[in-house]
Amino acid sequence: MSEIVLDVTGMTCAACSSRVERKLARTQGISRAGVDLLQGLAVVSLEDGCSAEVALEAVRAAGYGAILRNAGDTTKQASQHRAQVRNQLLASLTCLGAGAISMVAMAFHPMGHHAGPLDWAIFLAAVLAVAWPGRTVPIQAWSELRSRALGMHTLAALGIASALSLSAAAILFPQFLRDHGFPAGSHAESVLFLLGFLLLGRWLEAKVKDHSRQALSELSRFQAQVAHRLIDGNEIDCAPELLLPGDRLRIRPGERIPADGKVCSGRSTADLSLVTGESDPIVLAMGVDVPAGTLNGTGSVEIEVTRRGVDSTLTELARMVQFAQGSRPHLQAFAERFVRRFVPAVLAFAALSALGWIFLPASPRWSDAVFAMVAILVAACPCALGLAIPAVASAAAARGAKEGLLLREPGILDSLAKVDVVLLDKTGTLTQGRPELVEILPLSGWSETTLLAMATAVERDSEHPLAGAILRAAGTRKVIPPEAQEFEAVPGWGAQAMVQGQKVRIGRPDWIFPGGALPDAASAFLGRTGSILALEVDGTPVALLELRDPLRSTAVQAVAALHARGVRVELLTGDAPEPAMEAARACGIEVVQSRILPQGKLERVKTLQSQGHCVAFVGDGLNDAPALAAADAGLAVGSGTATAMGAARLTLVGGDPQLVVRALELGRQSRRYFLGNLAWAFGYNALLLPVAAGILSPWGLRLSPGLSALAMSLSSVSVLLHSLSLLRARLGPSGN
Repeated sequence: MSEIVLDVTGMTCAACSSRVERKLARTQGISRAGVDLLQGLAVVSLEDGCSAEVALEAVRAAGYGAILRNAGDTTKQASQHRAQVRNQLLASLTCLGAGAISMVAMAFHPMGHHAGPLDWAIFLAAVLAVAWPGRTVPIQAWSELRSRALGMHTLAALGIASALSLSAAAILFPQFLRDHGFPAGSHAESVLFLLGFLLLGRWLEAKVKDHSRQALSELSRFQAQVAHRLIDGNEIDCAPELLLPGDRLRIRPGERIPADGKVCSGRSTADLSLVTGESDPIVLAMGVDVPAGTLNGTGSVEIEVTRRGVDSTLTELARMVQFAQGSRPHLQAFAERFVRRFVPAVLAFAALSALGWIFLPASPRWSDAVFAMVAILVAACPCALGLAIPAVASAAAARGAKEGLLLREPGILDSLAKVDVVLLDKTGTLTQGRPELVEILPLSGWSETTLLAMATAVERDSEHPLAGAILRAAGTRKVIPPEAQEFEAVPGWGAQAMVQGQKVRIGRPDWIFPGGALPDAASAFLGRTGSILALEVDGTPVALLELRDPLRSTAVQAVAALHARGVRVELLTGDAPEPAMEAARACGIEVVQSRILPQGKLERVKTLQSQGHCVAFVGDGLNDAPALAAADAGLAVGSGTATAMGAARLTLVGGDPQLVVRALELGRQSRRYFLGNLAWAFGYNALLLPVAAGILSPWGLRLSPGLSALAMSLSSVSVLLHSLSLLRARLGPSGN
């Protein structure tokens, strides 16, 4: 079983994505397929022995284009996408502007007994609009007809063809139409409005894609462009994708590592923030594993490749982001089902209305029959329905970005609206994830400044996170440490070095006090909930140091706001019970699980889901990735690891816990806007179509194709304005 991602071209409506998905799912050799209209991609699971070409041919057989996406080739994709967005906006504004100008011009200069230059100009503008920016409408309509799956393009193409045909007849044979009861006038402006709003919907969809592809663009910055491969002592440059396990590479100072590997020679420091989220450097020495994308420090090292370049950690992160983007709001699926049934129903309704005008009156009313049919086809084009979901998704993405919420894909909005349980990681989520030195307890006559200087001298060469806290404390207090020699890290215990001729050790208290004989002051100090380090000089314990990972300043308010909304909050952490309970008590969290492994977090998510809960998980670490991916709403803290953010569907920029509250409120607001738009789009069609058919004609009220286009335009404008009002919606007490 393998998974591939296809870029699908030509999909422009809900029915398109449904048609491609059904075609893929029914193809032999494909076990599962998910198609996302907004992303323009298909995620396909291939059975063993099935090639990607089978999936490509299936998409092409459905009438669409497809190419296999390369997870690493994001720069070209991003450039093409930006050009596509610009072209769609330009085409939409051109059609809408031309339609508005045409409508105003026709109001002041109606068609006379013969067509004039203005009538010809508007008609030619409509023809050009269909031939250039709107050419995909007839192309996709033909594809829908060939596959016998009628969709929005079929309806739009019929409406456009009817309006253009009636306009051409009005221009070429105006007197003939008058003699047969047709009112004078061209209806070409309705074509411009139809195309304008169809293209505007595509532009909004493209904007949503733009938000979700940013993660891949960011990952591409970490990819090394060249690998220095060593063959028989000679250095040969090659592409990272060509590297194989066993290849030996030279990594120069300041370069990124092109493939996963193990250090086999040399010594340096490295920035592993891509994977661990920690900006503090680690020491690269013999036997240390390093992932692709790691930034080498000031030394030169040689590594042995352990995984193929095309299967590196960095490439896996890119694939993870791509697969995470393959969902869409559940309401979108509802809208797609409606469109599939709506189009045949409208065609049948238009035909019955025309037949009614011919056979029901005492004498046939051919002009009324034609007008009713054209008016229905123009008015019923489900542009408002096509805009209903992507318009809100685009507005939600923009609103979220303003608040510090980066949506990777719109499918999470549905889940956020229904969340009733929030699971929080502690370190880096409720807390700052950056330990601080809070107190030094001298056990001898040495001053705190001297003790901190001795501890800093040893920890300066250590890669442990607690060492970073001591170094920061020394910098804040302007303590200048002496030089240390013969540094040695003792894994699991601490570190030691020679400082000014004295052997200094710093580490776990049970390493410094092996017999357990502790002074009374030390015993009380060790009972605290922070992390405790002991400092020893020449065999004599001289100090205890307490380090704490402080709560984020808004953690207490955020948990209280969640409780006020009826959301249950639980704390899951791999930390010790004492600091976990202290953080929970401070925030008002009753359910706490400490020393929990990644599998335990994942099992807790699944247990709650099996009980019918909608679960949001908030975390920042590599060990949070499984739970983030499994949760209904995975929220990654923006200061966390790239793997966590790749597994999550939404990123909280900056890590403020109150962003969790705003994310849930954004989901609830978005769902209300989704439902409001759908209700308006459905209600509009239910009310307007009978009017277009002529039900009010006994009272002198009829809709011409031009007025039908105007009504359709106003409906689409209403949906857009309603969606844009989400940008000003309040997302809770801390929202803007």
